Amino acid sequence: MTTLLLGPALGTGPTMWQRAAEHLPAGVRTVVVPLPGTGEHPSRSADAMTITALADGVLRRADAEEVERFHFAGVSLSGLIAIELARRHPDRMASVVVISAGATIARSMWLARAARVHREGMAWLAAAAAGRWFGLTFLSSAPQVAQGLIAGLATADPGAYSALCSAIAQFEPMDDLAQTHVPALVINGERDIAAPPEDGAALAALLPRGEFRVIPDAAHLCPVERPVDVAKQITDFLHRVEQAC
Repeated sequence: MTTLLLGPALGTGPTMWQRAAEHLPAGVRTVVVPLPGTGEHPSRSADAMTITALADGVLRRADAEEVERFHFAGVSLSGLIAIELARRHPDRMASVVVISAGATIARSMWLARAARVHREGMAWLAAAAAGRWFGLTFLSSAPQVAQGLIAGLATADPGAYSALCSAIAQFEPMDDLAQTHVPALVINGERDIAAPPEDGAALAALLPRGEFRVIPDAAHLCPVERPVDVAKQITDFLHRVEQAC
């Protein structure tokens, strides 16, 4: 049985992966590792709100599931966690899938967002999420799905969200990626304004075993918007990795 741990995007919970996970093969066992401060998942101390600490949390979850070696797919912030796992724990990682992330981190933007959320809470962020997370076609064809995720963002813990924004701003993984030999698939939505495809392609180029794919007509939360396409890319990648072992 192949084990695939899944990390959701910043401001979303485990349901973010539900649509794509339904299209993965029966032989792939999935376990979602939630981010702190969303839904029923409690916040943590500031010391635990770093990419390194979050990656360690993924390992603890794998240990709890009694899995030594596993695949990990993460979206947005969880994509950075995937990179950290590949860098620091290559012995545990069969492969990583980095979705809706890239080689460039806009540090000043993330610090400004952290400060505003700390001051004002989540309402303003939730009000602007639709245009960042989804394309217009999806918003009109699946409004209940989109609104459910946006409602989750509105109720996320602002303290945790702010701390996670700061963690993204402080993350500096790119200098030593040439030494990271874990198989990696980088996926970006064609219409993602937060993590555009060219940024994902640049990340894949830095990884010795990196591959890059674009999901057509998809924005930031492409596993929600185009679940069949994302699941197929992940399935085909896992098959290639396991055939090469």
